[in-house]
Amino acid sequence: MSQAEQEASSGKGYNESEIKKKLAEYREANCKEDGTPSLSDFFKERGLEPLAINIEEKPKEVILQQMKVYTERSGKPKNYMTEDEDKEQIRQENVKKHQELLAQKKEIEKQEEEKTEKSYIVQKESIDAKRIEKYLEQERQLLELKAQPLKDAIMENIGGILTDGIAEVCEKMPEDPVEYLVYSFTY
Repeated sequence: MSQAEQEASSGKGYNESEIKKKLAEYREANCKEDGTPSLSDFFKERGLEPLAINIEEKPKEVILQQMKVYTERSGKPKNYMTEDEDKEQIRQENVKKHQELLAQKKEIEKQEEEKTEKSYIVQKESIDAKRIEKYLEQERQLLELKAQPLKDAIMENIGGILTDGIAEVCEKMPEDPVEYLVYSFTY
């Protein structure tokens, strides 16, 4: 890390002999017997006992097993990233609730729209029924108005004769009243 940027980019110091040399320097700096604290001392001061394993003498499987036992000696390790997972779960729940609220709101709007549409149809049918009723009344009045001269003419010309004939039919009570009227009151 203390290498100059130019030195690192040139590739100098990244061959096997240079790495071994730097590793020896690191070990010497961290394992000094002159009293300067080593990296393991840092953890020991905080009440954490470091695990010392010689990785050159033991097989990989044994090392991994020792590391697992060391890690799980006080219980299974905890994932300290759960806060982010919890936040994400809460966010997803909020999104789900928001989507449910939107769906409910859309459903309510749809129901209100259908209700408004139904009331509009009922109102339109009512107005149409009133228009038809008014039209039929006007037509009836027009027919009566047009029929009035005909009624007046009938009453004036044959009303009296017809009234007399009906009175006579009521008195004599013939078997066929229409035929009696036709033959009795001929002009």
